[in-house]
Amino acid sequence: MKNKKIIKRSIICWLLLMPFIIMSLFPYAVMLTSSLKPRGEVYKIPTSWFASDFRFKNYLEMWDAVNFGNSLFNSLYVGFITTLCILIIAIPAAYGLLDNNYLSFTHRHKPTVSCHSRESQFESL
Repeated sequence: MKNKKIIKRSIICWLLLMPFIIMSLFPYAVMLTSSLKPRGEVYKIPTSWFASDFRFKNYLEMWDAVNFGNSLFNSLYVGFITTLCILIIAIPAAYGLLDNNYLSFTHRHKPTVSCHSRESQFESL
């Protein structure tokens, strides 16, 4: 009985979300089909949803026309250098924070209640 309620609620939720999913994915579908059409078909009225022949050559032409390879290399280079710099700073910082026990969630010892001073609790470490 409980399973049927969960399935029914799930189906209702998906049916309510379906228009939003379609509206979100529709521009990507149009963009993909338009990129595979020949140039004359893109501007044709009335428009057709699917190309008469799929032209993957459009991507090669775009790659050369806008010098996409150089732009891609520059983006990857900047991303790699930035990530490397962040790691050079973050790894020693994380080690320093964990090694010196600055963070409260790293319990390396079990504090005990005793009559001695606070320093004597940590001498055994």
